Amino acid sequence: MWRMPRRVAAAAAFANGVHKGRFSVATLLVAIYPIYCFCSVRAINETHFTDSSSQLLERFLKYGSKPSSIAVDDALLLFEAMVHRQPLPSIWAFNKLLTALARGKHYPTAISQYKKMGCLPIQPSIYTLNIAINCFCCLSKAAFGFSLLGTILKLGYEPDAVSFNTLIRGLCVEEKID
Repeated sequence: MWRMPRRVAAAAAFANGVHKGRFSVATLLVAIYPIYCFCSVRAINETHFTDSSSQLLERFLKYGSKPSSIAVDDALLLFEAMVHRQPLPSIWAFNKLLTALARGKHYPTAISQYKKMGCLPIQPSIYTLNIAINCFCCLSKAAFGFSLLGTILKLGYEPDAVSFNTLIRGLCVEEKID
């Protein structure tokens, strides 16, 4: 790849020469054609990349994933594919991805993706918030879990047994309960 800047420099030199009348336009086209081919191949590869991520997303949403079988890189790829999809997938699809991350013990990544969801025009469900509470409690940060309990109440949801049990387990992990 270190030859690419040389080609660009050569094309610029030819363009400068054409402008000053030293070279013909045909000479310029011969110099630029390899750069054009490189860019075209790159665009085809990027399109293939998005197609494969789209297929990966479809498979994930249709068949799911074993809890520990999803890699962090694949999860990030899936999340980005979901965010850029039009129309935006339902909250159920995001919950499925967060659940796979949490079950695979990728708690910081799951929390990061939950925070990114805050910028999307999707309101988190009680399940989304419970997943985030679980991740915070597993990282011994029950205080953040309690702040999400406040978010549950603010959004008008009723905390369920999962919410309370997860928070109690988080307090036990931090040894704040006798």
